[in-house]
Amino acid sequence: MKNFKLLLLAFLSLTIINCSEDDEDNTIALNAANLAGVYDMNLFTAIETETETVNGVSTITRYEEVGTSFNATFTFNSNGTLTTSGSYDYTEEEFVNGTLVDTDSDTQIFNDAGTYTVTNNTLTLNIDGESTTFVVTEFNSTDLTLRLSESEPDYSYNVEVGFTRQ
Repeated sequence: MKNFKLLLLAFLSLTIINCSEDDEDNTIALNAANLAGVYDMNLFTAIETETETVNGVSTITRYEEVGTSFNATFTFNSNGTLTTSGSYDYTEEEFVNGTLVDTDSDTQIFNDAGTYTVTNNTLTLNIDGESTTFVVTEFNSTDLTLRLSESEPDYSYNVEVGFTRQ
């Protein structure tokens, strides 16, 4: 009987813990209706790596870009249209074979209109005739995080962009 009570207590404890974890999960289905809204950009990171081999000597060039001072807004409408406005500052560092060789800072300005489509866990943005497809790594009632990864034998490009719903 004592073992049964301990087993029951353990089961109830796990049930309570699991219920409280479910209550914190605010994930929602990714579709145009649920995506519709105004989002403030709060994250941008990009890493580009290129390897070039000349006469048997490899040179690895890596660019790291990090956004700051975000004041950019993306508005997704339920009809598949979007508008962007605002800006963010960024710093780009260039490394050659692991050594920092250059640093540059600039401002990215947004003032665009376009369309978007949602398919499974991807979001494709169509702006100024260019199409970019991101994997949606987080989507819930407050946050949207997008990731883009491109890879070839001597090249890779990875971007992460984050937003908070207004």
